[in-house]
Amino acid sequence: VGRITGGPGNWLVHDDHDEPVGEGAWLVLAIPSPQAMELLEDLSFKQFDAMSTATFIPNWTLMVVEKDPTNSGPGLIRPEIGPLAWIADQSSKPNRSFIRCWVAQTTPQWSIENIERAHEDVVTVLHKAMSNELGRKIEGTVTAHRWRYAFVDKPVGEACLVDDQRRLLACGDWCLGASAQHAMVSGHQAAEEIMRLGM
Repeated sequence: VGRITGGPGNWLVHDDHDEPVGEGAWLVLAIPSPQAMELLEDLSFKQFDAMSTATFIPNWTLMVVEKDPTNSGPGLIRPEIGPLAWIADQSSKPNRSFIRCWVAQTTPQWSIENIERAHEDVVTVLHKAMSNELGRKIEGTVTAHRWRYAFVDKPVGEACLVDDQRRLLACGDWCLGASAQHAMVSGHQAAEEIMRLGM
């Protein structure tokens, strides 16, 4: 989504090439609040200031799919030092034994300090840290992803934010907390609000 035009009852969503991709009576944004605020900036959303109170902790996540998974390892490792908070062997989970895939997430402090670091550098550092923890170089396909809004640090404190006159609504985990359950509760409340207020 590149921008939003229209108004109450006739919202239009445009892609990055400014082509219309959707329309609706209500506009519901279920994305991290900083990204939603970029789209809502010129739409006079009365809950805009409330959205700005949510804060987030970023995270770098590394994934390595082993080329030749001949060695087994522990299902979960929590390093005591270094950039990684935990390392998980995905093949140790039910019905996933057909491939060995290691996933690791960085500590909050390391992520905050390195959030703008070059992708290639992050891959190198985290791959080395993972290999050190497992006691061998993990060979295979290595990827990393930066989640700028990975974990909610400070939620808004309301299940969802509604502007009934503008028919605008924002929801997500950032409304209530950091868990998937918070996101589900927020989404459910958003649907309840739309049904209550009517299309």
